Amino acid sequence: MFHKLTIEDFCILPQYQGKRYGTEVLGLIEELYSDNKIWTLDTPCFCKRNRHLYEKMGYKSIGTCSNDTVILYKKCIK
Repeated sequence: MFHKLTIEDFCILPQYQGKRYGTEVLGLIEELYSDNKIWTLDTPCFCKRNRHLYEKMGYKSIGTCSNDTVILYKKCIK
């Protein structure tokens, strides 16, 4: 069955950032829902660390919204 899941409001508390928790959590979510083939998420343009994490995890920028202040990401798993 085809599914598209969206991750919303993903954040790691500041005291835990930079310790690979974001990478681990995203990996675990994708593993838990491994039948899912399309993932989407977004982040404000100014959140460079978020953007780095998502791109490192294989998400591709697919556009912007909210007057170009939010970047939209998508990841397709074959």
